[in-house]
Amino acid sequence: MILLNKTKYRMNFEGTKEKLWEHGERYLPRFDDSWPPEVRKLREASRYTTLNRSAGLKRPLLTIASSQMYEISEDISMRLAWTSEFVHSSSLIMDDLECMDDATLRRGKRACHLQYGTHTAVLASHDLRTEAERLISDSRLSNYQKVELQKELIRASEGLLSGQMIDLRGKDDSLDVILRMHALKTGALIAYALRVPAVAKRDDLKWHQRYILPLKSKDQENIDRDLMMLEKVGIDLGILYQAADDLKDTNCQMKDIGKDVFVDRRNLVTALQGDERKVKEIMAKKALSIHENLRKLSRKPTDLADFLNDIIESAMKL
Repeated sequence: MILLNKTKYRMNFEGTKEKLWEHGERYLPRFDDSWPPEVRKLREASRYTTLNRSAGLKRPLLTIASSQMYEISEDISMRLAWTSEFVHSSSLIMDDLECMDDATLRRGKRACHLQYGTHTAVLASHDLRTEAERLISDSRLSNYQKVELQKELIRASEGLLSGQMIDLRGKDDSLDVILRMHALKTGALIAYALRVPAVAKRDDLKWHQRYILPLKSKDQENIDRDLMMLEKVGIDLGILYQAADDLKDTNCQMKDIGKDVFVDRRNLVTALQGDERKVKEIMAKKALSIHENLRKLSRKPTDLADFLNDIIESAMKL
Protein backbone atom coordinates (compact mmCIF):
# COMPACT_ATOMS: atom_id res chain seq x y z
CA MET A 1 0.00 0.00 0.00
CA ILE A 2 1.67 3.24 -1.19
CA LEU A 3 0.19 6.13 0.74
CA LEU A 4 2.78 8.83 0.12
CA ASN A 5 4.01 10.09 -3.23
CA LYS A 6 7.03 7.98 -4.08
CA THR A 7 10.08 9.95 -5.16
CA LYS A 8 13.70 9.07 -5.68
CA TYR A 9 15.68 9.41 -2.45
CA ARG A 10 17.68 12.59 -2.34
CA MET A 11 19.24 11.43 0.89
CA ASN A 12 21.34 8.29 0.89
CA PHE A 13 19.76 6.56 3.85
CA GLU A 14 22.22 3.66 4.00
CA GLY A 15 25.14 6.08 3.86
CA THR A 16 23.47 8.27 6.49
CA LYS A 17 22.92 5.26 8.72
CA GLU A 18 26.60 4.37 8.54
CA LYS A 19 27.51 7.95 9.39
CA LEU A 20 25.14 7.78 12.35
CA TRP A 21 26.96 4.71 13.65
CA GLU A 22 30.28 6.55 13.36
CA HIS A 23 28.92 9.48 15.37
CA GLY A 24 27.33 7.13 17.91
CA GLU A 25 30.75 5.60 18.62
CA ARG A 26 32.08 9.10 19.32
CA TYR A 27 29.11 10.21 21.40
CA LEU A 28 29.19 7.10 23.61
CA PRO A 29 32.90 6.28 23.91
CA ARG A 30 34.39 3.56 26.04
CA PHE A 31 35.85 4.77 29.32
CA ASP A 32 39.65 4.65 29.30
CA ASP A 33 41.92 2.98 31.86
CA SER A 34 41.81 6.04 34.13
CA TRP A 35 38.31 4.95 35.19
CA PRO A 36 37.81 2.13 37.70
CA PRO A 37 36.94 -1.21 36.05
CA GLU A 38 33.45 -1.14 37.57
CA VAL A 39 32.71 2.16 35.83
CA ARG A 40 34.15 0.91 32.56
CA LYS A 41 31.73 -2.03 32.82
CA LEU A 42 28.84 0.44 33.16
CA ARG A 43 29.69 2.12 29.85
CA GLU A 44 30.17 -1.26 28.22
CA ALA A 45 26.59 -2.12 29.21
CA SER A 46 25.33 1.19 27.80
CA ARG A 47 27.04 0.53 24.49
CA TYR A 48 25.89 -3.11 24.43
CA THR A 49 22.27 -2.21 23.76
CA THR A 50 22.66 1.16 22.06
CA LEU A 51 25.41 0.49 19.53
CA ASN A 52 23.99 -2.87 18.45
CA ARG A 53 24.12 -2.84 14.65
CA SER A 54 20.81 -4.71 14.41
CA ALA A 55 19.05 -1.55 15.61
CA GLY A 56 17.02 0.11 12.87
CA LEU A 57 17.88 3.68 13.95
CA LYS A 58 14.46 4.81 12.73
CA ARG A 59 14.20 7.69 15.20
CA PRO A 60 17.63 9.13 14.37
CA LEU A 61 16.93 8.80 10.64
CA LEU A 62 13.64 10.66 11.10
CA THR A 63 15.57 13.47 12.78
CA ILE A 64 18.11 13.60 9.94
CA ALA A 65 15.34 13.68 7.32
CA SER A 66 13.51 16.41 9.23
CA SER A 67 16.78 18.35 9.58
CA GLN A 68 17.05 18.50 5.79
CA MET A 69 13.87 20.59 5.70
CA TYR A 70 15.14 23.12 8.20
CA GLU A 71 18.74 23.39 6.97
CA ILE A 72 20.26 22.13 10.22
CA SER A 73 24.01 21.49 10.06
CA GLU A 74 25.27 17.91 10.05
CA ASP A 75 26.98 18.27 13.43
CA ILE A 76 23.81 19.49 15.13
CA SER A 77 21.47 17.08 13.33
CA MET A 78 23.65 14.10 14.29
CA ARG A 79 23.66 15.18 17.92
CA LEU A 80 19.90 15.67 17.96
CA ALA A 81 19.40 12.34 16.19
CA TRP A 82 21.29 10.41 18.86
CA THR A 83 19.42 12.03 21.74
CA SER A 84 16.28 10.12 20.80
CA GLU A 85 18.19 6.86 20.30
CA PHE A 86 19.89 7.16 23.69
CA VAL A 87 16.54 7.68 25.40
CA HIS A 88 14.96 4.88 23.36
CA SER A 89 17.75 2.44 24.24
CA SER A 90 17.50 3.52 27.87
CA SER A 91 13.81 2.64 27.84
CA LEU A 92 14.48 -0.76 26.22
CA ILE A 93 16.90 -1.69 29.00
CA MET A 94 14.30 -0.78 31.62
CA ASP A 95 11.48 -2.46 29.68
CA ASP A 96 13.30 -5.80 29.70
CA LEU A 97 13.91 -5.95 33.46
CA GLU A 98 12.37 -8.74 35.54
CA CYS A 99 10.04 -6.26 37.23
CA MET A 100 8.77 -5.03 33.84
CA ASP A 101 8.47 -7.43 30.90
CA ASP A 102 11.03 -9.95 32.19
CA ALA A 103 12.41 -10.31 28.65
CA THR A 104 15.42 -12.40 27.68
CA LEU A 105 16.26 -11.14 24.18
CA ARG A 106 16.68 -7.65 22.73
CA ARG A 107 17.93 -6.75 19.26
CA GLY A 108 19.01 -10.34 18.73
CA LYS A 109 21.16 -10.52 21.86
CA ARG A 110 20.68 -11.36 25.53
CA ALA A 111 18.85 -8.60 27.37
CA CYS A 112 21.20 -6.13 29.07
CA HIS A 113 20.24 -7.16 32.60
CA LEU A 114 20.99 -10.81 31.83
CA GLN A 115 24.34 -9.92 30.26
CA TYR A 116 25.54 -7.48 32.93
CA GLY A 117 23.22 -7.91 35.90
CA THR A 118 20.20 -5.91 36.98
CA HIS A 119 22.07 -3.27 38.96
CA THR A 120 24.42 -2.45 36.08
CA ALA A 121 21.54 -2.43 33.58
CA VAL A 122 19.57 0.10 35.64
CA LEU A 123 22.62 2.35 35.92
CA ALA A 124 23.30 1.97 32.18
CA SER A 125 19.78 3.20 31.51
CA HIS A 126 20.50 6.29 33.62
CA ASP A 127 23.85 6.72 31.87
CA LEU A 128 22.13 6.87 28.48
CA ARG A 129 19.62 9.49 29.60
CA THR A 130 22.45 11.60 31.01
CA GLU A 131 24.40 11.33 27.75
CA ALA A 132 21.32 12.39 25.78
CA GLU A 133 21.23 15.61 27.78
CA ARG A 134 24.99 16.05 27.34
CA LEU A 135 24.64 15.91 23.56
CA ILE A 136 22.46 19.00 23.72
CA SER A 137 24.38 20.88 26.42
CA ASP A 138 27.77 20.34 24.71
CA SER A 139 26.52 21.44 21.28
CA ARG A 140 27.33 24.73 19.53
CA LEU A 141 23.72 25.87 19.79
CA SER A 142 22.78 29.02 21.68
CA ASN A 143 21.85 28.70 25.33
CA TYR A 144 18.28 29.62 24.43
CA GLN A 145 18.10 26.78 21.88
CA LYS A 146 19.60 24.33 24.37
CA VAL A 147 16.98 25.17 27.00
CA GLU A 148 14.12 24.74 24.53
CA LEU A 149 15.51 21.45 23.25
CA GLN A 150 15.94 20.17 26.80
CA LYS A 151 12.27 21.00 27.39
CA GLU A 152 11.37 18.92 24.34
CA LEU A 153 13.43 16.01 25.65
CA ILE A 154 11.78 16.24 29.07
CA ARG A 155 8.32 16.30 27.50
CA ALA A 156 9.07 13.23 25.38
CA SER A 157 10.49 11.37 28.38
CA GLU A 158 7.43 12.21 30.44
CA GLY A 159 5.23 10.78 27.69
CA LEU A 160 7.28 7.61 27.48
CA LEU A 161 7.17 7.10 31.26
CA SER A 162 3.43 7.81 31.40
CA GLY A 163 2.77 5.24 28.69
CA GLN A 164 4.85 2.69 30.56
CA MET A 165 2.87 3.28 33.74
CA ILE A 166 -0.41 2.76 31.89
CA ASP A 167 1.03 -0.47 30.50
CA LEU A 168 2.16 -1.73 33.91
CA ARG A 169 -0.59 -0.49 36.20
CA GLY A 170 -3.60 0.24 34.05
CA LYS A 171 -6.65 -1.96 34.43
CA ASP A 172 -8.73 -0.64 31.53
CA ASP A 173 -8.02 -2.62 28.34
CA SER A 174 -10.40 -0.65 26.14
CA LEU A 175 -9.30 0.43 22.66
CA ASP A 176 -9.08 4.12 23.60
CA VAL A 177 -6.80 3.40 26.54
CA ILE A 178 -4.48 1.14 24.52
CA LEU A 179 -4.26 3.77 21.75
CA ARG A 180 -3.44 6.39 24.37
CA MET A 181 -0.78 4.11 25.84
CA HIS A 182 0.86 3.63 22.43
CA ALA A 183 0.68 7.37 21.69
CA LEU A 184 2.57 8.09 24.90
CA LYS A 185 4.92 5.12 25.16
CA THR A 186 6.00 5.10 21.50
CA GLY A 187 4.58 8.19 19.80
CA ALA A 188 5.99 10.82 22.16
CA LEU A 189 9.63 10.00 21.41
CA ILE A 190 8.99 9.67 17.66
CA ALA A 191 7.31 13.09 17.73
CA TYR A 192 10.37 14.43 19.54
CA ALA A 193 12.66 12.98 16.85
CA LEU A 194 10.63 14.72 14.15
CA ARG A 195 10.20 18.03 15.96
CA VAL A 196 13.66 18.87 17.32
CA PRO A 197 15.13 20.21 14.04
CA ALA A 198 12.14 22.56 13.71
CA VAL A 199 12.56 23.64 17.34
CA ALA A 200 16.24 24.43 16.73
CA LYS A 201 15.36 26.41 13.59
CA ARG A 202 12.50 28.29 15.27
CA ASP A 203 14.63 29.33 18.21
CA ASP A 204 17.44 30.39 15.89
CA LEU A 205 14.96 32.66 14.12
CA LYS A 206 13.80 34.07 17.44
CA TRP A 207 17.40 34.83 18.40
CA HIS A 208 18.06 36.58 15.08
CA GLN A 209 14.86 38.57 15.35
CA ARG A 210 15.75 39.77 18.81
CA TYR A 211 19.45 40.54 18.37
CA ILE A 212 20.36 40.84 14.68
CA LEU A 213 17.59 41.71 12.25
CA PRO A 214 13.82 41.74 12.21
CA LEU A 215 12.42 38.74 10.39
CA LYS A 216 8.92 38.37 9.12
CA SER A 217 6.72 36.89 11.80
CA LYS A 218 5.42 34.49 9.14
CA ASP A 219 8.70 32.52 9.37
CA GLN A 220 8.05 31.67 13.00
CA GLU A 221 4.33 31.16 12.41
CA ASN A 222 5.11 28.59 9.70
CA ILE A 223 7.45 26.66 11.97
CA ASP A 224 5.01 26.81 14.88
CA ARG A 225 2.38 25.31 12.59
CA ASP A 226 4.89 22.74 11.34
CA LEU A 227 5.58 21.71 14.93
CA MET A 228 1.91 20.94 15.45
CA MET A 229 1.81 18.87 12.26
CA LEU A 230 5.02 17.02 13.13
CA GLU A 231 3.60 16.25 16.58
CA LYS A 232 0.55 14.67 14.94
CA VAL A 233 2.70 12.74 12.47
CA GLY A 234 4.85 11.42 15.33
CA ILE A 235 1.89 10.30 17.43
CA ASP A 236 0.20 8.64 14.45
CA LEU A 237 3.42 6.94 13.44
CA GLY A 238 3.94 5.75 17.00
CA ILE A 239 0.51 4.13 17.07
CA LEU A 240 0.97 2.61 13.61
CA TYR A 241 4.43 1.30 14.47
CA GLN A 242 3.25 -0.15 17.78
CA ALA A 243 0.22 -1.73 16.12
CA ALA A 244 2.59 -3.48 13.72
CA ASP A 245 4.68 -4.55 16.71
CA ASP A 246 1.56 -5.97 18.38
CA LEU A 247 0.86 -8.01 15.25
CA LYS A 248 4.45 -9.28 15.23
CA ASP A 249 4.13 -10.22 18.88
CA THR A 250 1.08 -12.30 18.01
CA ASN A 251 2.27 -13.91 14.79
CA CYS A 252 6.07 -14.06 14.74
CA GLN A 253 8.67 -16.17 16.48
CA MET A 254 11.36 -14.76 18.74
CA LYS A 255 14.18 -15.70 16.36
CA ASP A 256 12.51 -13.76 13.53
CA ILE A 257 12.19 -10.41 15.30
CA GLY A 258 15.15 -10.54 17.69
CA LYS A 259 13.17 -10.09 20.91
CA ASP A 260 10.75 -11.91 23.17
CA VAL A 261 7.16 -12.46 22.06
CA PHE A 262 3.99 -12.65 24.15
CA VAL A 263 5.51 -10.37 26.82
CA ASP A 264 3.41 -7.24 26.23
CA ARG A 265 0.67 -7.37 28.81
CA ARG A 266 -1.70 -5.18 26.85
CA ASN A 267 -1.89 -4.52 23.13
CA LEU A 268 -4.23 -3.68 20.27
CA VAL A 269 -4.78 -7.29 19.23
CA THR A 270 -6.13 -8.23 22.66
CA ALA A 271 -8.07 -4.95 22.94
CA LEU A 272 -9.87 -5.87 19.71
CA GLN A 273 -10.48 -9.49 20.82
CA GLY A 274 -7.96 -10.86 18.33
CA ASP A 275 -9.49 -9.15 15.28
CA GLU A 276 -6.33 -8.41 13.28
CA ARG A 277 -8.36 -6.93 10.43
CA LYS A 278 -9.46 -4.10 12.72
CA VAL A 279 -5.86 -3.53 13.82
CA LYS A 280 -4.87 -3.08 10.18
CA GLU A 281 -7.77 -0.70 9.64
CA ILE A 282 -6.42 1.46 12.46
CA MET A 283 -2.97 1.33 10.86
CA ALA A 284 -4.39 2.40 7.48
CA LYS A 285 -6.21 5.36 9.07
CA LYS A 286 -3.04 6.46 10.84
CA ALA A 287 -1.08 6.18 7.58
CA LEU A 288 -3.60 8.42 5.80
CA SER A 289 -3.46 10.91 8.66
CA ILE A 290 0.35 11.01 8.38
CA HIS A 291 0.03 11.69 4.67
CA GLU A 292 -2.46 14.52 5.21
CA ASN A 293 -0.39 16.24 7.89
CA LEU A 294 2.81 16.02 5.86
CA ARG A 295 1.03 17.96 3.11
CA LYS A 296 0.36 20.80 5.55
CA LEU A 297 4.04 21.44 6.28
CA SER A 298 5.42 24.78 5.12
CA ARG A 299 8.45 23.06 3.57
CA LYS A 300 8.54 20.18 1.12
CA PRO A 301 9.35 17.01 3.12
CA THR A 302 10.89 15.01 0.26
CA ASP A 303 13.36 12.89 2.24
CA LEU A 304 11.03 12.60 5.21
CA ALA A 305 8.09 11.52 3.03
CA ASP A 306 10.23 8.88 1.32
CA PHE A 307 11.44 7.41 4.59
CA LEU A 308 7.99 7.46 6.17
CA ASN A 309 6.62 5.75 3.09
CA ASP A 310 9.09 2.90 3.53
CA ILE A 311 8.19 2.54 7.23
CA ILE A 312 4.47 2.50 6.43
CA GLU A 313 4.83 0.03 3.56
CA SER A 314 6.87 -2.33 5.73
CA ALA A 315 4.33 -2.13 8.55
CA MET A 316 1.32 -2.69 6.31
CA LYS A 317 2.80 -5.88 4.87
CA LEU A 318 2.28 -7.72 8.16
